[in-house]
Amino acid sequence: MKRRITIMICIAVFLVLYGSGTAGDLTHETPKGFYWSWHVGSAHPISDLDSLADANIHASIDLGYKMTDIMKLGAVAGLNQFTEETATGMDNRRWINTSLQVQVFTGSSTGLIHYLAAGAGYYYPKSGSNEVGWHAGIGNQIPLSSGPFKIEFGLDYHQIQTDPATRFLVFRLGVIFK
Repeated sequence: MKRRITIMICIAVFLVLYGSGTAGDLTHETPKGFYWSWHVGSAHPISDLDSLADANIHASIDLGYKMTDIMKLGAVAGLNQFTEETATGMDNRRWINTSLQVQVFTGSSTGLIHYLAAGAGYYYPKSGSNEVGWHAGIGNQIPLSSGPFKIEFGLDYHQIQTDPATRFLVFRLGVIFK
């Protein structure tokens, strides 16, 4: 399991860095204003959670406002579920998160738009008390020539401030609408 996660991280980092040798041009970018998007993917437990659960589904929606050509502020709501190991006899863990985030963009010679993202918010477990947490991510956006759409894919690291800390990775693919 840990080897698969390491391979996925390496692939994601390669995809983000591929072709980023030049700063690129973001003048073809869509204008400032409100955007919304949806994403699906997989949530992969790491650290202590990895010994108790396996990867399962991730789904999220977000509403953002593009402030400048290189920065977007947004609100995100997501669902991250994990499949409990059979030996634990527990129900599947699930965290719903709401957070505020900022994304910073850079272009590339390949036409991809690279981004870095970070945010903080609240995580709501299937049972128990709400916790504060944060996330950071990297990814790419691919502008589509027909209409105000973009495809987005990326990798996010989440940490929930439980004792011990709950950590997981999210691999996601989504569509952004203007």
